[in-house]
Amino acid sequence: MGTPQQGIPLSVGQEAMWIAWELEPDQMSHIIPLAFLVRGELDVPRLRQAVAAVGEAYPQLRARVARAHDGPVVSWAQAPEIPVIERTVTADVMEAAREAWQVPIDLRSGPLARVYVLRGPDWTALLFVVHHLVFDGASVLIMLDGLRRAYAGEALRPSDHLDTLTSFARRSRELADTEAGDAHRAYWKRALGSGTPGLALPSNPGPEPRRTMFSADVPPELADHLRSCAEELGCSYFTVLLGAYFALLRRHSGLDDLMVSIPFHGRTDPSLRDTVGYFVNPLPIRHRLRATDSYAELIRALRSAVKESLSHGELPLPAIMREAGFTGPQARAHTHQSLFQYWHAGQRADVDVQNLELRSGGTSCTLSMLDVESTAGYTLAVMVREDTGGTHVLWKDPTGAVGPAAVADLAEDYLAILKTIAADPRTTLAPVLGHVARPTMAPQPAPQPAVVPAVVPTDRPDGAGSGGLAEMAAVWEEVLGFEGIGPEDSFFELGGHSLLAEALTLQAGKHFGVEVPIRVLFTFPRLRDFTDQVLATVGPTAEVTGPDAAVAPDGAEVPASNFQQRIWLIEQSDESARGNVCLAWKTSGVLEPDLLGKALAMLVESHEILRTRFVERDGALVQQVGEPWQPQIEQLDLRGTASPDDGITAWLTDAATRRFDPESGRLLRVAVADLGAGRRALLVCVHHLVIDGESIPILLAELERCHAAARQGRAAGPAAVQYREFVAAQQAEKTDGTWAADLRYWADALSGAPAYVDVPTSATPQEEGSVAMATGGGLLGRLQPVQAELGVSWFIVAATALAVVFHRWSGESDITFEVPIASRGRNQGRFADVLGPCLNTMVLRSRLAPGAAVVDVLRQLRSAALDGTEHSSVPFDVVIAHLDPERREGRTPFGDLILNMNSRTNRHAELGGAVLTPVYTESLAVHDKQFGLTVTLTEHNGELTSTVAHRGEFISVAEARQLAGDLAELLADFAGSLDRAVMTRS
Repeated sequence: MGTPQQGIPLSVGQEAMWIAWELEPDQMSHIIPLAFLVRGELDVPRLRQAVAAVGEAYPQLRARVARAHDGPVVSWAQAPEIPVIERTVTADVMEAAREAWQVPIDLRSGPLARVYVLRGPDWTALLFVVHHLVFDGASVLIMLDGLRRAYAGEALRPSDHLDTLTSFARRSRELADTEAGDAHRAYWKRALGSGTPGLALPSNPGPEPRRTMFSADVPPELADHLRSCAEELGCSYFTVLLGAYFALLRRHSGLDDLMVSIPFHGRTDPSLRDTVGYFVNPLPIRHRLRATDSYAELIRALRSAVKESLSHGELPLPAIMREAGFTGPQARAHTHQSLFQYWHAGQRADVDVQNLELRSGGTSCTLSMLDVESTAGYTLAVMVREDTGGTHVLWKDPTGAVGPAAVADLAEDYLAILKTIAADPRTTLAPVLGHVARPTMAPQPAPQPAVVPAVVPTDRPDGAGSGGLAEMAAVWEEVLGFEGIGPEDSFFELGGHSLLAEALTLQAGKHFGVEVPIRVLFTFPRLRDFTDQVLATVGPTAEVTGPDAAVAPDGAEVPASNFQQRIWLIEQSDESARGNVCLAWKTSGVLEPDLLGKALAMLVESHEILRTRFVERDGALVQQVGEPWQPQIEQLDLRGTASPDDGITAWLTDAATRRFDPESGRLLRVAVADLGAGRRALLVCVHHLVIDGESIPILLAELERCHAAARQGRAAGPAAVQYREFVAAQQAEKTDGTWAADLRYWADALSGAPAYVDVPTSATPQEEGSVAMATGGGLLGRLQPVQAELGVSWFIVAATALAVVFHRWSGESDITFEVPIASRGRNQGRFADVLGPCLNTMVLRSRLAPGAAVVDVLRQLRSAALDGTEHSSVPFDVVIAHLDPERREGRTPFGDLILNMNSRTNRHAELGGAVLTPVYTESLAVHDKQFGLTVTLTEHNGELTSTVAHRGEFISVAEARQLAGDLAELLADFAGSLDRAVMTRS
């Protein structure tokens, strides 16, 4: 079970708050302020002792959220005391309290509570500020009772509920994720149903929306009548108040189908009754009203609905929302519009929140609770507090979406409805207000990053709806390479990374006729949410249009793309074959050589890039489309060999080091190996001038298409888009201002950045090589909780690990490294299926602040990767020329470190009856040794492997092995390392 050193695991509800904080650390949504006016003399030294004692008895109040191997935990190991801050102010008490509590709480560093003594001109107030992560309504009375007793000098018994807290957290996870919660899930799916409209609250925010709080007490006589009414109807006082609220919302929204959230205490285990913590679970209550209903009928129906909901209230809210289909930004339009809370603050006879006496020796003071405007993440929250002073109703509009005038109207009308119920509950519901229109104000979404497009409407005029979701699922399945992707599946959890994200947004944009920024996918990684965002920009007559660029006529020479120019220069510099890209697939089924030969000939004829000649003209590379040609298929007989795989490797090794003649226009070699027992292997070597990693699935798909045409005896026809059209579009962007805008971004992002990693290099060139990184099995699975928690791909995790290792190895606080990135995203995805090298290079920069933790590097790199992707149209060679960094012999500016993704081994194909399964061998990574050090990540069948390739003049084999080991060690315990200082290894 949990210990203070290990920490208490987060429950599902706590984890949802933690993730929300990670995405928006400055948020106030889950901070609970408790303000009291002080009458008498407050002994501050005694208060400090009492607060310290409460912190010892309930150490979660002074804790922080740390990361353990299996996820985040609440830990108070070596935690400081809860601070007591004295402050003299000139403002009024409410303004002073607001200024004090509206300071974010850093969950990573803690503590999760703080106390203020505020002294005004003629008043003193005591303010407690606690994060909801470890505190709920029932905790208030427990904490105040402890404070009262400790202030009086009574020793508090330390909390002994660690095991119970741990059991609660694990139980919540069990209910949310396993069959243990099946009965609860079935209930909520039935109770919430489908097609629930978003609650359209009345709105009159004024010219400048501001947070609003409005307090209106229920007169004592009215409260007595309502209690009598509750007894007559056989329900609780709370249910009567809730029924009046439902009737109020119907009257002001014009909706008969309403959903309001209520808190469930969550303390089903008696041992939690006196424990400070977060156990509450908001439950969405859906009820359909009829115009002919009486208040009595409404209240009785709600009594049954609430009773049954509470009996299934243990299922955490995230699981309830998921089961009911409320996910993504649209979920809040259903479940987080209105919260109705009832807090019986008089449950403890010795804790009167209106007259709480703090007595010490011969002095004493009395605390009286003030109404303080907190927010629980709902557009409109109504807090009904019952104490010795009566029934208090506090209306809270935290974002100003409703507006002070509308809130006041709601409060006034609510009291009127309560009076009607008290007079005669058999009265028919008050009619809908005449000024309410059915298409009312749009629901207020959850706060989102400013760069994200607006939340989409529920229904689209062109009827894409569920059909759009099915179409998008097909796009995801095509790009990610497997079937059965559901609406709640996450891009991160499916193994997504930056290059796949580029491919996915391109295909989605092409399919729906829009341009999809990659940031949309990273902000809305679940299929349903991503689909909603994309469909929001789709018009019923959207068309995919090409670039406004002149394409050279057939047979004309055109400039090489910047990527091709770079590859050519690299290969010319040492006359190597570093541009060769080798691919291999083993086959099951019959691979017919004649049909394969015809398919290859059709492939070459269909795609101009496979018959393009590359010629130097005045120091620059140009390309010219040549005539179709027939690739020859080399036959390898490996049937009698001890290890056919060795024969495959031998051919690939030879092919990888045998130079092509770029002027020939024939930059493709093919072999078929007979492995015996009816098994074959298809081996391909193609030059980087005509292909890149993102072209490989296109190559396979086109080979399948041509093979099918060959079997049917028909022509395959030309490809829809040719590579020279991409080059023309790239040249057009050079002159239309796109490059200029991106250059400005990179000039700012890399201002003062080091162009090289200053590590001691050997005076004598060492042997180049490649080292496998031993991360152990299941690495991707271990990284998924971090990905989901922080909203990052495994590639960003790996980038963070690489940056941290090099910060430590080099001792530098500012480092840069290159990342290959697809550059097909403009022109509404027109080039998503073009065969040819469209890669560009992006530089990620990691700058350390003093004491920076690993998680700080991760957040910085995630932001840099998204921003860089959005400014990736300009070729990076142009960026380098613009920056004009120092040149060093044998080194490429910003190219000492390369982080490369390789997911090509996930691509399968079927040629007739032969199914091709990809193979990856070390021979495929020869070109990875072009730069100082290249870390290549390969994802295959759910496993993540890596190689560290290096050039001898940069680092030695021993150093490469050490770096690979450090990188593997950090990735293996990445979750546990996030809060560690970068410059501290353990």
